[in-house]
Amino acid sequence: MRLFKSRQGLSTVIGGIFVVLITVSSLNAIFWMLVQQETLREVTEQMNRLDTERFSENLEFGNPALVNFTSSEAGYEFDVVVSNVGGVGVKVARIYIYSNSSDLLTVLDEQESPTVPGITNNFLDSGELEKRIHVKTDRNLNDGALYTVKLVTERGRIFTAEYQRSTSAVWASQVNLGPIRLDLTYTSVNYTSPSQTTPAPGWVVPGATPLVWYVKLTNIGPYELKLLKQSVFYAMEFKESGNPVPEAFFIVSPLTDYPGGTPGVVSYDEDNDPYILLPNAQGDYQAGGPPLIVKFSATEMGGDTPRDLSSSTRYIVFIGLYYEVNGEQMGVTIPFVAIRTT
Repeated sequence: MRLFKSRQGLSTVIGGIFVVLITVSSLNAIFWMLVQQETLREVTEQMNRLDTERFSENLEFGNPALVNFTSSEAGYEFDVVVSNVGGVGVKVARIYIYSNSSDLLTVLDEQESPTVPGITNNFLDSGELEKRIHVKTDRNLNDGALYTVKLVTERGRIFTAEYQRSTSAVWASQVNLGPIRLDLTYTSVNYTSPSQTTPAPGWVVPGATPLVWYVKLTNIGPYELKLLKQSVFYAMEFKESGNPVPEAFFIVSPLTDYPGGTPGVVSYDEDNDPYILLPNAQGDYQAGGPPLIVKFSATEMGGDTPRDLSSSTRYIVFIGLYYEVNGEQMGVTIPFVAIRTT
């Protein structure tokens, strides 16, 4: 009888211990759940705060977006002009620069040292206007080509602008002759060569090098015009004495890219792939139709061999355009530009 009572008391103690363990485990579980809920709440609040700050970021580029270009043996430098019109401070963590003509991409992070490419002065306080983020790179962005600039903030927002060096401050005019207009600006005559594979202004070009010329034409008449294979870019050598030497670059196919490229210089097919200058669709002939880039290069009419110019020579250029309109063939000669070679 005494042994039975002893065992009954031991069972009571063991049962009490189990109750305590279960209670402690339950409290631990409840405490862990409370901790997790608090952590989740803090993370959610932090994410909401970051989202609010992210969407509060608002950067506006200057006009122009890029200024203060300098160059040296160490590379190129310029400033990106940005205003912070948002409600929070913004740190620009990275800049992407994309060339629309050559598909080259430059990526710039914070500058690690003054001798390497990168960005500095890249934090903008809220309300800070005309901030100049300084950029050092190994590429020239002031060459007249079109570039896309993307600023990536530390919070992940992306702000985009396009930049192309303005030529309107240099000069701009037009030559109208018959139904054709030639715009005279810094980029109105471009060229390519075996080493210059994208069009560049052609006021000074390499001598003794095959060339393709790019000329922008506009139809200011009421009817569409088809350019004929006799059309020519005619460069007349300018000399103080002696007989000048003319160099004729005949029209080539729109498929032409640059001498030595793929497909390179392609002969002009006026029947199957001609240049067509369209009139203004709304009848506004003074405004003209859509501009068209016409290419000249061949040494002979209908040929595909590119011509070159002599070295260290000055040339006066005329454009001879033969065209067909309403079944009739006509032609105009347009005095164009003066160029020289190296």
